Amino acid sequence: MNKELSFIRDLSKTEKTIHKYLQEESENGKVKVRESMSDIGKKLGFSEATIYRSIRKLTKLGVIGIVPSMGKAKSNEIIYYGQPDEEKQVEDIFNLASDLSNGVRRFETLMESKDNTIRALERELKHMSEESEKLKEELHKCNKLNEGLKEILKEYEQGNKIFSEMSIGDILEIENGVKALIFK
Repeated sequence: MNKELSFIRDLSKTEKTIHKYLQEESENGKVKVRESMSDIGKKLGFSEATIYRSIRKLTKLGVIGIVPSMGKAKSNEIIYYGQPDEEKQVEDIFNLASDLSNGVRRFETLMESKDNTIRALERELKHMSEESEKLKEELHKCNKLNEGLKEILKEYEQGNKIFSEMSIGDILEIENGVKALIFK
């Protein structure tokens, strides 16, 4: 009891009011209080900043714990522990360490999966780059052939005989309807 009185005596009047509110909420069956600092402030007649400072001090003293919400729209959970109990605090710390260890393992697994995805994408990018280079070479050959055909067409349009000394020796069907002229 002496220890509890000493703890309460260290709190300011405002902090005692906030402590009493959280204690009463926990006694009413609400182990976790999910209210914004602003809402608590309105209920108790204090500013949000005052509530925040008091909550921070009570957390530091081990009287309450804060569980961050997963969504921005939700308030954090405030868990009332009551009078700091060293044995309970040590147990809580071990539980937190265990949870943290499990969280780290899950994070490592997630990162390993992401690394594998990145490696697969890098391999695919390398393959696509190689294919792109091959296509560039083919395009260059086609452009060169196209330029040669343009020159032949220009000669033909000017009335010059293109194949004056040659004659078609054969026509071969290569594939997919593509035919090749063989000149002699």
